[in-house]
Amino acid sequence: MTCYAYLFEAKSIQSYIFNSNKLKEIVGASELVDDLCAQPLQDTLKALAIESDIEFSRRAGGAFFAFSTNGDAIERLAALWPLVVEIQAPGLDFVHARGEGASNILAYEQARRGLAGYRNTRPPALPVAGPFAARCRRTGMPATAWRGKAGEAVDAATARKLDLSRGKSLTEKFNPGTNATWPLQLSREPGEENDDVFPYDGEREGLALIHADGNGLGQLLITLSERLKAHPKFVACFKAFSDAIGRATEAAAKQATHEVLVSKVSANQVMPARPIVLGGDDLTVLVRSDLALDFASTFIQHFEEQTAKELLSVYAQMKQDGVDISGLPAGLSACAGIVFMKASQPFYMAHQLAEDLCKAAKAQAKEPQNKVAGRIPSALAFHRITTAHIGRYADILARELTVREGGNKATNDAARSYCQTLVTYTLSAHNHLPRLDDLRAFTALLEGLSRGPMRQLVGVLGQDMAAARRQYQRWRSLMEKEQGDRLNKFDDGLHALLKAGTFTELPYRADGQQYRTPLGDALTLMAVRKQIEFRENAA
Repeated sequence: MTCYAYLFEAKSIQSYIFNSNKLKEIVGASELVDDLCAQPLQDTLKALAIESDIEFSRRAGGAFFAFSTNGDAIERLAALWPLVVEIQAPGLDFVHARGEGASNILAYEQARRGLAGYRNTRPPALPVAGPFAARCRRTGMPATAWRGKAGEAVDAATARKLDLSRGKSLTEKFNPGTNATWPLQLSREPGEENDDVFPYDGEREGLALIHADGNGLGQLLITLSERLKAHPKFVACFKAFSDAIGRATEAAAKQATHEVLVSKVSANQVMPARPIVLGGDDLTVLVRSDLALDFASTFIQHFEEQTAKELLSVYAQMKQDGVDISGLPAGLSACAGIVFMKASQPFYMAHQLAEDLCKAAKAQAKEPQNKVAGRIPSALAFHRITTAHIGRYADILARELTVREGGNKATNDAARSYCQTLVTYTLSAHNHLPRLDDLRAFTALLEGLSRGPMRQLVGVLGQDMAAARRQYQRWRSLMEKEQGDRLNKFDDGLHALLKAGTFTELPYRADGQQYRTPLGDALTLMAVRKQIEFRENAA
């Protein structure tokens, strides 16, 4: 018996969603991607009369893996589905491929090779613009419709996103059972309805973009694939696993919404957040800046609990079916990246930075000495944008957050460098990595001290180290005379975060030629908590 497979994956989803800074278009794009493999795919199967011929090992997050012993059904689906995608989500990049073999796994592997080859080709974008065609001014693509009271010319993708801006398929996954609505505008705009504007805290339009991702899922899928290669229930087992991860992610998002956001709804019952992506083990959400750490940490904690709960029943069924489940993780941890930003700053760059922060947290958490009982700990990293340009995190870390003794223009390769962030914070106690709760406690302590000298210290580092040392030691001397208990708590807080060292010379821990401090992270949290204005072009 020959088995057939058809694999489809939407690509560059984040670029598609964040191709605009208008929240309505972002929301509409999110709805398009979230719903694509649900009702539109179901309607396609029904129209082709092949519903009973197709089974899926994955069907979520803008992707599906379809299998059948009916080659004609797979061929017809592969022929029609790209047209459906172009109609439902114009401009969305995707890859797709078919495969066949003596088993589902062989058909899948052939299709996967086809996907890799398809990534190097790109179909033409339609419609093709003639020389006299009007274009959407914000995207440069040929216009297909007029939108808004001003009659703005918009392209097919933008028009479709606006049509779906009030969709609810994504927000229903976060809905904690309240009547609150979700915002559709980031700022009040003349001539627009303003009841659904994002409810900021005060006048400052402070936002946080959170991107969270499960740890170790890719390796787990590879392991499962190896163990299920010759198993007759290959498709069913993978579907059960995929559905379990999806349910866990949705449950964690819903619980985080209930615990963190519901009590903070505005007077006109608007949520202080907006979901962007929720699929598989991924979460992307816009949250009011002062709620971001609570939301991210709460989501991650529930993600750990829910994946353990969901996988327990999946593993039990696999074991009953004769699958080797030895060594598989009981649950998954997760990491997150958080970008504190202004509503006017470009989201596509902020999201790229959030992904970089998430990857930085993962990379540090994955180091052998940082694993806990062989498992990657949950962690997060954050950054507050204070410059006009939003770069990649590696560049920000080197240029904005790290200074060298004698200044960044120093030519001495052996010169010490001083980094103003610890980057990665875990959600539970750890022998090597700092804990988020310890940073919060340290931040609260600093708020009761004279913060001016701390800010001046961070500013003077790398310019005149002798002056920095004198300034810090003068501050310590005054604190010792006037607030000795608080100075001891200050040292205890540093020790809890840095895990070692004495701090009479400078509040840093030596790590080779680089010195690190949590002071920059504490100042970031103070700025967010105290609603200090974001400053563009800050020094």
